[in-house]
Amino acid sequence: MSHNDALSPEDREALVQYLDGEMDEEQSRVFQARLASNPTLRREADTLKRTWELLDYLPRPVASETFTSRTIEKIETCRMTTLRRRRTWRWVGGAAWAAALTAAALLGFLTIQPPVPPEAFEPTPDDIRIYEHREYWHYYEKVDSLEFLKALERERLFPEET
Repeated sequence: MSHNDALSPEDREALVQYLDGEMDEEQSRVFQARLASNPTLRREADTLKRTWELLDYLPRPVASETFTSRTIEKIETCRMTTLRRRRTWRWVGGAAWAAALTAAALLGFLTIQPPVPPEAFEPTPDDIRIYEHREYWHYYEKVDSLEFLKALERERLFPEET
C-alpha cells in the first residue's frame, strides 16, 4: 500500500483545506497537532506543497491581442440575436392578440345582431283557393301531385259545388 492510499478521503479534504487556508484558527490548530503526530499525513502535506510550488514555474497562459475584441463581438452578436428574437415574438404575440380580439368582436357582433327576418310570403290566388278548401286536405294526401288534381279539374269529371 503506497502512502497516497493510506489517507482517507476525509483526511485528504482536510489537508487541502488546511493548505488553502480555509480552516478557522481552532480547526487549523487541531489539524497541526494531527500533522505533528501522523507521518503519513505530514509526508502527503509536503508532497502537495512541493507540487503547488512547482506550478508557479509553469508558463502563464497569455490571451491573444484580439481576444478582447473577438469576445465583445461575440457578445454583441448574441445580444443582437436575442433582441431580434424578442422583437419577433413580440410581433407574433401582438398579432395573435389582435386576431383574438377581432374574432371575439366578430363573434359578439354576430351573436348580438338580430336575425334577418324571412321574406314575407305572398300567397298566390291558387294558394288562397287551396287554403279555402282545407277541410278536404286529408283527401288530397292520397294524391301524388297537385298537377294530377288540376288535370282532373280540366276534364270536368266532378261538378262544382255552389
